[in-house]
Amino acid sequence: MPILSNLRTTAPAGARLAQALVRVKQTVNVSVRNMGGHKMVKRPSEFQKYQLKDDLYYFLGLGIIPAGLFITYLNVTQGPAQLVDTPEGYVPEPHEYHRLPLTRLLAKYGVEPIEKKHERTLYYLHKADEKRKSTILQMEVRCLQKEKPENKGWYYVPTQGQFKEREDMYGSQEMVKARELGK
Repeated sequence: MPILSNLRTTAPAGARLAQALVRVKQTVNVSVRNMGGHKMVKRPSEFQKYQLKDDLYYFLGLGIIPAGLFITYLNVTQGPAQLVDTPEGYVPEPHEYHRLPLTRLLAKYGVEPIEKKHERTLYYLHKADEKRKSTILQMEVRCLQKEKPENKGWYYVPTQGQFKEREDMYGSQEMVKARELGK
């Protein structure tokens, strides 16, 4: 019995100690709330980066996928060209010399023939040469006009000739009538 009486005095103290230890653990687990701190972080906008990426994927998908399907269709249906003897009297077109079907198609419809480009270049060179010759001739004429100023130039307009043309055009009788009415 004396042992039980000793336990009776120490048991409530041990229970209080155990409760205190449990309470300490509960207070440690309480979350910390940072009230009033900066919640919205300032950073540069990434809209343009994402928009560029989205547009790039969209247009690549819009262009590459159909082009890839079209090229695959051409290669499957037509295949590469075979080199064979041409029949007598047949002159092949320039686009028929290409091996792949896509390059044949582009050479036929998309790109101008080399001969046409060459002719156009020759035309532009001819026009430039004519302009150069005309400029040289005009410079020579100006130099000669400066040396001999009594000669007529291409800018000289004979005044008597204009009146003569008008008189021939209206007729002399009409001019006389017009003068009489004006008096």
